[in-house]
Amino acid sequence: MARTVIAVVSRDGNGAPLAEMLAAHGYEVTGLGGVEELLGRSPEADPDLLVVVCRRYGQPLLEAVTLVRGELPKVAVVVVCDRLGANEARLLLAAGVSGLVLSSHATAVLPATVEAVRSGQVCVPQRHGRHVQRPGLSTRERQVMGLVALGFSNGEIAGRLFLAESTVKSHLSSAFDKLGVRSRHEAVELIADPAFGFAHGIMSLGAEPIDGPTAQPRGERSRARAESGLSHRRHGGRGSAAQ
Repeated sequence: MARTVIAVVSRDGNGAPLAEMLAAHGYEVTGLGGVEELLGRSPEADPDLLVVVCRRYGQPLLEAVTLVRGELPKVAVVVVCDRLGANEARLLLAAGVSGLVLSSHATAVLPATVEAVRSGQVCVPQRHGRHVQRPGLSTRERQVMGLVALGFSNGEIAGRLFLAESTVKSHLSSAFDKLGVRSRHEAVELIADPAFGFAHGIMSLGAEPIDGPTAQPRGERSRARAESGLSHRRHGGRGSAAQ
């Protein structure tokens, strides 16, 4: 039976000890200077799995993973990182990463993660397990989040959905917990990022007409008031000519 070939790329992290540890577990391991070196090889030299070792998450890491998954879809990717937040875990999983390992646990769990990924599973730390699948927001939570993304305040959302403001806050708290975010800003960033695929389901509900008077976000209302005042001044304080 052919041995599993693993390529290890170290991005601002020390991948040599992990490469040695994987070799000791019977894997055929090759060290690479970077993702570009992997992409420049002949297809026959492609590894079965790529382990990317880094100290922290960043856009270059996400771009490298996205590039590898796009160019070499048969090469599974495992990321070993010092710290991973909820949004970072989601972004990496959405980009096609099959395994996430915290550096502090790598010696104990990396070989098991490699085996799980090679068998077709997604393997992540327990606290990130809920991020493997897209969170299931209720219809009302999606409505509230859609209106948050459109710039409405809690009070405006309450008026638009005919809810008490305390109920809106309750829906927001529940949605934030499911999405793994701590603020409206983080939530809007998550919804807007195409990698997550939330925008269509949430924004379409938030933009749907809801029974009752149609409200406008604060910015639009301010512009409308300014334009109305300008029109009023142009007509010498009288109404429009049509009145």
